[in-house]
Amino acid sequence: MRPLLLLGAALLLAGCAGAPRTPAQAPGSAAAPAAQAGPGQAPHARGEPRAAAPAASAPGPRPQPLAGEQRWLSQLFEGTPVRIDVEPDGAALLLRVPMAHSFETDSPQPKPALAAVLDKLSQSLKRQPASKLQIGAPGPAARALAARRHLLSRGVAAHRVEAASAAGGDGVVLRLSLTPVAAARIGEAGVPMSARPVQSH
Repeated sequence: MRPLLLLGAALLLAGCAGAPRTPAQAPGSAAAPAAQAGPGQAPHARGEPRAAAPAASAPGPRPQPLAGEQRWLSQLFEGTPVRIDVEPDGAALLLRVPMAHSFETDSPQPKPALAAVLDKLSQSLKRQPASKLQIGAPGPAARALAARRHLLSRGVAAHRVEAASAAGGDGVVLRLSLTPVAAARIGEAGVPMSARPVQSH
């Protein structure tokens, strides 16, 4: 009987010695391994959402080049028949002076009201050295030429003012722009086209 007990104990000890051992986990360690982090990124646990990259800020609206002149002229002519419009791209201002305030029926000389508008535009041209002005006057070409001479007498350089006659217009259109007047764009704006600037006499 005793030899059998000793044999059973020996077999039990041999079986325990041959069983594989599982290494114990360190206290506080995570059950799932951490995901590999890329260069410059902090490691994060698997299953956790990654932080979204900050969205690029959208560029703000571009300022209109003649916005300051529009405000200044609008304040000057507030309450008068002078109408000021802005072209869709903001490249030019259109000042419209009714014919009743521009010229007499039998005279090409500007009326005092139109002369006052031209005086303010001469100041605007001096404030904006890159700007140019085109004068569109209905009727005889002498009217646009007289308005141009008025501006030249106020110290505006001749190459910065262009005169043109308008057929069937109901008033004077003054186009103040920051770029040279282009014939195609003038036609779209309703201002009469001219092949070349009119030379002063």
